[in-house]
Amino acid sequence: MTWLLIPAKHSTLAKSRLTPVLGAEARAVLARLLLARLLSIAAQSAEVAEVLVISEDVGLQTIARLFGYPTISDPAPDLNLSLEAGRDYALARGCTSLLVLPTDLPWLTSQALVALLRQSRGSEPQITIARDRQGSGTNALFQRPAGAIPFSFGPGSAQCHSALARRAGIPLMEVMDPALSFDLDSPEDWARLVA
Repeated sequence: MTWLLIPAKHSTLAKSRLTPVLGAEARAVLARLLLARLLSIAAQSAEVAEVLVISEDVGLQTIARLFGYPTISDPAPDLNLSLEAGRDYALARGCTSLLVLPTDLPWLTSQALVALLRQSRGSEPQITIARDRQGSGTNALFQRPAGAIPFSFGPGSAQCHSALARRAGIPLMEVMDPALSFDLDSPEDWARLVA
């Protein structure tokens, strides 16, 4: 059973690097819209058994519940610790594989999500990584079994996750898809999206 883990930073703190082009209220609205969009895409995928939103933001939790998805509020200051809490929650409920997706993938489509999960079908151990455009960040991380490797999000995370997979002796698949590689981080990204 594949669970989708979605970490969602508090909307008042989200997308701070877009401050030069978007005010605080606009960034908060953008955070809510991006989460709702991702949940809508997940709802269209029969490949995903369950979705878990990890956020301390009550508004984002409400959006998840409107879609019928559970949430956990984890106060861990580190993304990786928050994801570990999410993994523990999912494992306790029968999760056998999981996919971590951030909310800031504005070009993601249901077709791209389904294609990613279908490439990782089966029962054998598998790690699948979708890198960002720069090739260093991890924009999607699939693992089977769900506890195959520790989370290592942060600078150079794609290389870290690849190394962890190799160290664990788990087959690694790299996915290059524009729908997954474009993440909304900088004013330049915003300009590209608007254009």
